[in-house]
Amino acid sequence: MTRLGVPVAGNGTLEVKGGDKIQVLYTDSHTADKKVDLEVISEVIVVGDGIVQIKDGAYRESLNGVVLGKTVNIEVSDADRDVSEKADTLKATVAIYRRKTEEEVEAEMAAQVAKDGIPEATTNKPPPADKTVLDDLPLLEEEKKIDPFKQIESFEVTLTETAVERKVPQVPASEPAEATEPQPADDSEATKDEAKPAPAAAPESTAIHSGVFRTTVSVVRNEKSAADAILQALPGDEVRITYQDQLNTGEGVSTVSVKGRCLEGNIGGVRVTRVLISDEELRVQTQLKTADALTKIGNRYKEFGLKEKAKDKYRQALDVCEGVMPDVQKLRGRLLEGTYVQLWHVYFEMDRLNLAAAMCERLQREFPASGFVDDALLQLADVARAEGDLNRSIGIYTRLVNMKTSQLRGEAQFGIAECFEAMTKSQTSEAGIAQMRDRAFQEYKKVYDRFPESGRVGEAVAKMADHYYEQKDYARAIDTFETVLESHPDARFLDVILFNYGRCLYRMDRRGQARRRFEQLIGDFPESQLAPDAKKIAEALLKAGF
Repeated sequence: MTRLGVPVAGNGTLEVKGGDKIQVLYTDSHTADKKVDLEVISEVIVVGDGIVQIKDGAYRESLNGVVLGKTVNIEVSDADRDVSEKADTLKATVAIYRRKTEEEVEAEMAAQVAKDGIPEATTNKPPPADKTVLDDLPLLEEEKKIDPFKQIESFEVTLTETAVERKVPQVPASEPAEATEPQPADDSEATKDEAKPAPAAAPESTAIHSGVFRTTVSVVRNEKSAADAILQALPGDEVRITYQDQLNTGEGVSTVSVKGRCLEGNIGGVRVTRVLISDEELRVQTQLKTADALTKIGNRYKEFGLKEKAKDKYRQALDVCEGVMPDVQKLRGRLLEGTYVQLWHVYFEMDRLNLAAAMCERLQREFPASGFVDDALLQLADVARAEGDLNRSIGIYTRLVNMKTSQLRGEAQFGIAECFEAMTKSQTSEAGIAQMRDRAFQEYKKVYDRFPESGRVGEAVAKMADHYYEQKDYARAIDTFETVLESHPDARFLDVILFNYGRCLYRMDRRGQARRRFEQLIGDFPESQLAPDAKKIAEALLKAGF
């Protein structure tokens, strides 16, 4: 583990600051070219990725707006800019942007067309018969967007490093912090080690090592800018803060920015008094709701096995979405996001998986902060798995597992395990099959270890039990089941645990205990699908005298 701070020997953590280098030294006792004790060094530089935020007065919550007549609280986090024990500084740029008039936007578009020419896509050539509205959607990187805002004023501000209380990172129990000291050979040596006094606590340091830089800028209501280091803005303007991160985990200089809308009143007490929705927006919203309703009706038909009627409803939903797409492209924003989501659902239900995957990728690319992104990633991974592209599916599931705020991380972890289990079918050797089964087991175990609240835990534990059965490692299976029963006494997957627990006990000839576990399942979970089988086994064991 690494952290910003003054180095303390023997605490299992590397305290670093910006500009430091970390070296790993290894002595190769015997090399291929017959050299002995050759020292090999790997070196990396300490870097941090910059993050810019607008914060509330207590610097606890991030905000998307600023109040005219108050201050903008700016915070930049960049670990490698902490280069000394004093309060270091860095610079950022603050600016006010105001929405352009329709005449300004049209003039800018006309100038762009005059410069670049009319694109072929806008000519009157009839589209091919198999072409849909989706095919005319430009990719994000190919679009030449016109910023609807223009800069009113801009100046540079200096942010000062601030002491921030942080938790000291802990090394997980499965990964020892230190592995350099050999274990004692006998009890006498162990006793000597235990007798050694604990290292003295390091004196409390007054150095500022946080990597968090803050400043405030006043923002007042004024139409015209002034050279006074105060932001002059009107309601609806945007405050944009930009920071040039010179050193980061990527290549070159990274430009990091954040923006907030200028508001009147108090952000903490906002209430809607009037909502203005244009006729065009209202029509599009109604059409999208219609498409969603048609999709849900199609799903009901599919559940009852009425495939043709389901397909008809899906086609109607697709026609509605494609019909509003030209208008949605002009309106953009939430309506475009909602249209992408609706199209993704329709394509997925129609089993047009390649188009569903395309919509998932487009949603993630154009709306990375969307609340539907994790759903899109999960279905994109499901699509890849259904098409047999297991390696791509694992990669997408892994991205979802790494999304700390997603509620679908357990689902994604279970999907990874299913992919490795499916890979066993493509193995031609016994060793390859055994290796893939073991990997699948480890991934199923992660569902239980890391995501105990996931709805997939019961299935994951059942898969683990199958693995234990194949390995005939019943004792280890029982240890796992007992841990689950102690840690989650009220969990909804306990019927699966109890059933597999009984099976393992039966295999170990502990049949009386096995019968009691099956009876516990029947008594605690009479509605379980496993209850009938458990009842048959328990009655058979009772007749046999166990």
